[in-house]
Amino acid sequence: MKPEDMLNMTDEDAALDDEIAGAEEAEGALYEELAPKGEFSKKAMGMLSKAVNKLTGLFDVDKYPVLTEDAQVFPADFTRLLAMVSDASMAADESDMLSGDYAFTLEDIVDDNTITLIAGKLDALSKDKEFKKFLKQPPEEAEVIEEVVDDNVEPTDDEIDQLFGDRI
Repeated sequence: MKPEDMLNMTDEDAALDDEIAGAEEAEGALYEELAPKGEFSKKAMGMLSKAVNKLTGLFDVDKYPVLTEDAQVFPADFTRLLAMVSDASMAADESDMLSGDYAFTLEDIVDDNTITLIAGKLDALSKDKEFKKFLKQPPEEAEVIEEVVDDNVEPTDDEIDQLFGDRI
């Protein structure tokens, strides 16, 4: 933010900026907590980040820098991106639109072997026409259940007694 912008900032703007910063910090902490932990080689990390980048265009997000180092914990921002892809893969799998088993969770990532497996799933998802079609569909509306009240139902004698008893 430029210094001249700070002079024109109202108390409401400053409070909103603080609130946004706090929310971003909380989100970062959440993804740090969810981040897969283990002994991951730079080869596996690079493979996974390249596979994720094949899908970023479908989600209208920027490509992630290719990971080039061994890791014991995934970076929080990469975990966030991977969680988004995971959620979409799970939702598509639940909708029975996919012909293969491409769903995965962050908890599935425990070592280089699982990274290799998931990178393969992501490669396949990036080419799956049904997955692309699924992502373009608007989310399903939650089903609204209305309670039907039948006004023509006569109360029982016990219910009438209860109503009169409540008035006394």
